[in-house]
Amino acid sequence: MNDLLAADEKCGGLSRPASSFWGFRDFIEKCGLNDLGFMGHPFTWRNNRAGEGFIQERLDRVLASHSWCNQYNHASVSHIPTVDSDHYALKLDLNPILPKVRAPFRFDARWADDEEAHDVIQQAWTTNVHGS
Repeated sequence: MNDLLAADEKCGGLSRPASSFWGFRDFIEKCGLNDLGFMGHPFTWRNNRAGEGFIQERLDRVLASHSWCNQYNHASVSHIPTVDSDHYALKLDLNPILPKVRAPFRFDARWADDEEAHDVIQQAWTTNVHGS
């Protein structure tokens, strides 16, 4: 589409009025699409000029329907730098490796009343462990 959704998707150059983003936003909404967001550098295009003429924008994005988002609810998008292009590559990962969240250990006092559990706990505390 080569367009922006908001002023913060551009760095450098002339600023745009807020009303200039309405058409693209309206198009995305009427099509029932969601922007999947991204990880990495916030801009996907640069004009490769030096100094004050340098402009960066987020022109590239992954849009998906609500049903697609429900089916691939952990999908992630990364902006990947490229060597011979003024655009970053977009990497869509449908099955990213999610960090495991460990629940804190909680001792249930009822275990101390269970004779079998008492023996297991007693044995665990008296066993020599090598290492960390």
